Amino acid sequence: MKAIFVGFALAAALLASAPAFGGGPERWVEVKSPNFVVVSNADENDAKQIAIQFEQIRSLFREALPIARNHNGPVVTILAAKNQKTLQELLPEYWTKGHARPAGIFVQALNQFYIAIEIDAQGSNPYETIYHEYYHALTTPYEPNLPTWLAEGLADFFGNSQIEGERAIIGEASGPLLYQLQGQRLIPLGTLFHVTQSSPYYNEDSKVTLFYAESWALIHYFMSGDAQAHKPMLTAYLNALGNGATEDDAQAAFGNLDKLQKALQDYVQRGSYSSYRLAAPARIAESDLLARQLTESDVDAYKGGFAETRGHSEEAKTELAQAIEIDPKNALAQSNMAIAEFFLGEKSEALDSASEAVTLDPNNSVTRYLRAYLAYNEIPGVRSPQIEDDLRTAIKLSPEFAPPYGLLAFYLATQDENLTEAWTDSQRAISIEPGNSEYRLAEAEVLAQMQNFAAARKALQFARDCASSPQQSLRVEMFASSLDEMEKYANEMKFVSSAAVGSASGSQPSEGSQRHDETSADDSAASAEINVLDASGTVSDVTCANGLKLQLSTANGAVQLRNAPGGTVRIESTAAIPQGFTPCALKGCRVKARYLADGSNAHSGILEVIQLLDAKP
Repeated sequence: MKAIFVGFALAAALLASAPAFGGGPERWVEVKSPNFVVVSNADENDAKQIAIQFEQIRSLFREALPIARNHNGPVVTILAAKNQKTLQELLPEYWTKGHARPAGIFVQALNQFYIAIEIDAQGSNPYETIYHEYYHALTTPYEPNLPTWLAEGLADFFGNSQIEGERAIIGEASGPLLYQLQGQRLIPLGTLFHVTQSSPYYNEDSKVTLFYAESWALIHYFMSGDAQAHKPMLTAYLNALGNGATEDDAQAAFGNLDKLQKALQDYVQRGSYSSYRLAAPARIAESDLLARQLTESDVDAYKGGFAETRGHSEEAKTELAQAIEIDPKNALAQSNMAIAEFFLGEKSEALDSASEAVTLDPNNSVTRYLRAYLAYNEIPGVRSPQIEDDLRTAIKLSPEFAPPYGLLAFYLATQDENLTEAWTDSQRAISIEPGNSEYRLAEAEVLAQMQNFAAARKALQFARDCASSPQQSLRVEMFASSLDEMEKYANEMKFVSSAAVGSASGSQPSEGSQRHDETSADDSAASAEINVLDASGTVSDVTCANGLKLQLSTANGAVQLRNAPGGTVRIESTAAIPQGFTPCALKGCRVKARYLADGSNAHSGILEVIQLLDAKP
């Protein structure tokens, strides 16, 4: 990302309401277009023009980029400050001594996207950095593993796009980038191509500016240089990456790197950069924009939302508490409060706030998803109609919103039911965001429950490759370890079931599996000491996630049973057990279970024997 980009971890203030000329609270307006929400203390017409401008940039990117064209992209909230004084109030840390002062920033976290800009910012393209980050927002979810030089070079190439009346310009030479190239010895391409987000060239101030400038210059050389004569090289490189080639192998498309290095150096020294000129995308009609004056509670709700997106959750909570005090029925404030509390680790409070937000606005897909996520993680594996309803409603409300598909896949997999639907949900999430490690992990979970362990491992490798944080990598490795145990357990259960097929083909139990009520007096005494019990009924729930667990509905109530860690469960039947039978498919079957009770609790224990009472399990 560009050095000016502010990620989730940076703190900030926002939108402090200043008194308007003549006294009284400052007026703020909200303008909604199909893909942006503009919140501004300028007049309504200025806010509308910002919405129209960003809709045109979005259309320009989508027309130029097939990846962006095939997906809707996020809805972005734009805080449009009417002047530099207001922007300084929003971003006070940028006005400290020795700090660069931006014309705006782009931040995102938990599917919330915010831009803060100064409407009257000066310069040929004051929003270049904003467009750079918006390019990433439209493309990174779908092409997450591009080499760093390529991703940043493309973002800079498209970031300097402009709309001038009826004309659009893409690939205009960037003044700040050209300045960085003046008199500089270029980074060797062999080094440039291997820069990652952890490299000094991406993180050290003395190196990162040259890295961005040279990445842009190389992309410009490929895209526009010499009347686009070199564009086939970039196309061949991208095709190789898309077909699974390593970055080093894909570089064969560039030919001799020494020759390319010299050609790039000559191109930079020549200083002649052409750009694409084309018709500007159609302007959205002002009649399609929805405008309203904001209340004080609304302004605080946006202020808090922006603060928590920038990672200033304590500040956000203060602002949102003020918004809720003014108007307890403000759904946006309640939703953003849930997010702020979630980031602060206040999970129970976050769940309460999310529930209140859903009550106030049941048609907010993000809030529906957040409530389901919080409820699911409060008691993992719990069966909850509300979780299912929230996720299915979120999907219905926003079919292009990926997280509900991924969580629903996880939920159904842990319930070990509707696995075909769970797999379909995981594939839908992946199709929307193919680079999201969590959705690849959900796919692996579903495949493991289907006992397709080879495919699960392939999905897990994708999850490993896509992991973008240490936490995601840890979850992948933890599941990889549990996957080994799940496969081992499944193989043991198949072995036990197969052994039982041979010993249970007649009408009499085998010697090692006689009925509990026919044990000798000595055996009965021993059983009484360790509390071995029998229970008959219908299996109302079963899962094989991290070992066999089942719920048996009996005349005396539900009994929760599980296998011992690393242990096996013997399967008995008076009829032949079908080939490939697994206890994971016992739901709805009548069985008699022998189990070691948990102390004096007869309603839970460790399974020893399952006797099938149905003719065909």
